[in-house]
Amino acid sequence: MFSMFKKKEQTQQSTAPPPPPIQQQQQAPQQSPIAPPQQPAPKGSMFKGSLKVKAPPPQTQEIQQQQSQPQSYQTQLTQSQSNSDILSPESDAYKQQFNQVEIPTPQEESNVEQKLEVKINVEEVKKKPTGFGFLKKKQPEQTLPTDESLQEQVESQIIYGIQVKQNQVQEINRQQEYMQEQSYQQNYSPKQPKEQSIYEDQKKVLQKQNEYNEKEIEQQQYSQLQLQQQQYQQQLQQYQQQQQQQQQQQQQQQQQQQQQQQQQQQQQQQQQQQQQQYLFSSTTHPTSPSKSSINNKSQINSNTINPQLDNSYVKQHQMIMEELEYFLNEVNSKKAQIYISQQEIEKHIVSYQQKLQECNSRLTQLSIEQQVCVQQEQFERAEEIEQSLRQIQDKITQIDNQIKQEEQQYSKLQDEKENIRGEEYPFYQETEQKLEEIERLHIKYSDQYRFEGQAQIKKLQQHIEEENERVKIQQIHTEIDSKHLDEEEQHLNQIMDNQTKEYRIEQDQLVNKKSTLESEIAELQLLLNQKKNELQKVNIDLLSTKEKIQQVQQKFNLQLGKVQNKRTKLNDELNSLATERAQIEALEGDSLRKQHEYKNKLEYLSEQLEKIKEKRNELIRKANSVPEQCQQELDVTFKYQEAKKASLEALKELAYVQRQIDELNYKRNMGQSQLHEILNKKSELQKKLPKMIDDKALLVQNKNFKGAAQINEQIKEAQRQISLYEEKISENQNIETQILKEIDEIEDTLVSRQHQYQQLQQNTEICRYFVLELKLQEISQIDYYGLSSLILDIKKELEQLFNKYQDLIYAKRKVSTDNLDQIQNHQEEVINNINENEEQQEHQEEEQHQEQYNQIENEVIEQVVDSNEKEQIQQQQIENVIEMSEEQIQSYIENQKQIYQDLQLQIKQLEDQVADHAQEEQYEEADLIQQEVDKLTNQANAIQIELKQKYNVDNLMPQDEEN
Repeated sequence: MFSMFKKKEQTQQSTAPPPPPIQQQQQAPQQSPIAPPQQPAPKGSMFKGSLKVKAPPPQTQEIQQQQSQPQSYQTQLTQSQSNSDILSPESDAYKQQFNQVEIPTPQEESNVEQKLEVKINVEEVKKKPTGFGFLKKKQPEQTLPTDESLQEQVESQIIYGIQVKQNQVQEINRQQEYMQEQSYQQNYSPKQPKEQSIYEDQKKVLQKQNEYNEKEIEQQQYSQLQLQQQQYQQQLQQYQQQQQQQQQQQQQQQQQQQQQQQQQQQQQQQQQQQQQQYLFSSTTHPTSPSKSSINNKSQINSNTINPQLDNSYVKQHQMIMEELEYFLNEVNSKKAQIYISQQEIEKHIVSYQQKLQECNSRLTQLSIEQQVCVQQEQFERAEEIEQSLRQIQDKITQIDNQIKQEEQQYSKLQDEKENIRGEEYPFYQETEQKLEEIERLHIKYSDQYRFEGQAQIKKLQQHIEEENERVKIQQIHTEIDSKHLDEEEQHLNQIMDNQTKEYRIEQDQLVNKKSTLESEIAELQLLLNQKKNELQKVNIDLLSTKEKIQQVQQKFNLQLGKVQNKRTKLNDELNSLATERAQIEALEGDSLRKQHEYKNKLEYLSEQLEKIKEKRNELIRKANSVPEQCQQELDVTFKYQEAKKASLEALKELAYVQRQIDELNYKRNMGQSQLHEILNKKSELQKKLPKMIDDKALLVQNKNFKGAAQINEQIKEAQRQISLYEEKISENQNIETQILKEIDEIEDTLVSRQHQYQQLQQNTEICRYFVLELKLQEISQIDYYGLSSLILDIKKELEQLFNKYQDLIYAKRKVSTDNLDQIQNHQEEVINNINENEEQQEHQEEEQHQEQYNQIENEVIEQVVDSNEKEQIQQQQIENVIEMSEEQIQSYIENQKQIYQDLQLQIKQLEDQVADHAQEEQYEEADLIQQEVDKLTNQANAIQIELKQKYNVDNLMPQDEEN
């Protein structure tokens, strides 16, 4: 708290420096501690009311009495000192005598005013319009005093009282110092009874006055503090009452605002319902133009009657966009879930198909093994194999059922996706119609805002110009008045200097003499008593001269005070003009800011309009693309399903043929194993037969005929077995040759079936490539967080298929991408060349040539579709080329040469591909590529014939390639 007081005292002392000697005497009667009243503004001012001037803190009557009493005390003191004849020139009491004011006579005052009267003509200023009533600004709210502001006021009053007290204490101290000096002088002067009595009387009077003044100061301070406390309490009570009133007013305002908001919401809901009904009626009953025109007229009339701008469509637009965003999110999430589940179903079907192939291969193996067991009469093993075959067959039927269920689920998801697209189409159309209505309202609002903004800015600029002119005129008058006052002040100062010149010279001489005398007194203390009387006389003369000077100055102080008052009025008027100028500048800044806001708002409205148009176009494009996407997806999926069915049928046939070959090979292997056994047995018998013949001969020699007969029977039996073995060997050989023939025949069919299956499998994979490509396009348009892994899988599969069947994919398309780019580039070059010629002709010829260009474009597009119409397009191009200049003909020939060279390069590449496919026995692919080669050769021959017949150009290839 005390630090705040010290800071405020420092600021007050720093802001009030001591005035110069002449002005200090002029300002003495004006420095009253009373707060100056609020001065009214001049009549010519553009502001109404009073001009508030920053003043010291409010003071009570007691404080004013405190300040008036020391002045009366000073006058008494000066009178007593003048009578006592012992005043010192350095004392404060001596100096305060010159602050007494003597009012001049009325005659002197009127004489001076007649000589120096200045007339200010303000009639022209009064005629000018004043005020800024057209702005319709709110009156500034009266700021309520807070606890801090009240505390600051009390603190400022206390500080001011402390300063007054300090000043009074300082004056008393100065008087005491003066009395000490007088006593010191009297100690060295001759003691006279009269002077001592006067000195003692003065001392007693001063002591009494000091005691009286101290008591009065204490009483005044005590009463001042009581008054301040009472005022503080009153202000606190007022502040609390005002706060309560404010709270009540705020509550009432909040209730009113809530009621207004509820009413506005109800009105907006009614308007939205009306507009929705209008849009619904416009969409459901498009064949009623009379009703729609009536509604439009009523809306236009209501908008023109209402002066306020209606921007309620913004909320409608937000609601429509929110509905669209919600619908798109729902559709995207449903589509994403469908695509994810379809991908899972495809993975399941692939796994089931792999299991099915494994079961079929196992089935063929077991069936062949069962046949072998039946042939070998291993019936128990055959029965076990039969049971396992039944189990495998049941498993195959189960897998087939699971595949059918997955396919049915896939078709259901596809139907659900089609239903979603069926919902998309009418929703996009409906939202597009709503956005069309919003666009119309937005354009209407933009036009109204542009018109009213321009009118408001124009009106504001007009008022600013009028105020600028008025302020300029008023400033000119004030400058003239200030010049007159300066001249008057200079004239008065000059008169005063002339009349006080002699007195000032005399004063200077006396001051010098006084200084010399004082120095002599200080140096010569012995001669002090002799020079004392002389010093007193000099002091009396000096006082008289000073009084004369002060009397002359006091004569002119009143007139200078009047001049100063006029100057303050002029300064106030200049300050008011400065404030007006500042307000005009602020008004100009507001005008510029409003213009900037106006431009920004127009730009924002145009951007919003473009966004609405883009959204409408996007919805139209989506609505139009829905049936195309459906048809395209149906075509692609149908081709893929047909190709897949064909490849599966071919795979089944191939498996059946492979099974036959496996059975024959198994029979052949079994026959070869039997043949090896028979040959082994035959070789054993053939080895035993010579020994048996030798034994028989030996028995015959020994005449053991019975044993010989037995051995003979054994020999016959062995020979019979050998003959049987030879028959079996021949039978096995015959069977093997027959099996080999059957295998050769079936292998021929197997090769053809394998080739057919490969082609069908390639076709299915290519069709799957296009299906995946279309799916990737659709999925990339869906904003859903769970599709990233699916997109990566599809891209990997597409990349694999593209790397595997790149040439076939290009061949499957009607025209390769390179050929399309070249044809488009050629078409653009021809159109650019013709456009350069068109710029030099008239507008009528432009329309004719535009029709020709459209014909050329249509023919170029038909060239891509049907190669037979290429000759007609070239003839029309030749007719257009006839009208070209030489430079354009040369550029056209160069372009045709470049196209011919590119076609030759493509033909070479495609012929190499044909040769590769022929070596790999891929005859269908080779045939497709050969057809493309024939088309390109026809185009190249047409270009060659054209250049040769029209321009006599034979060499179309560069020299390096010809060599």
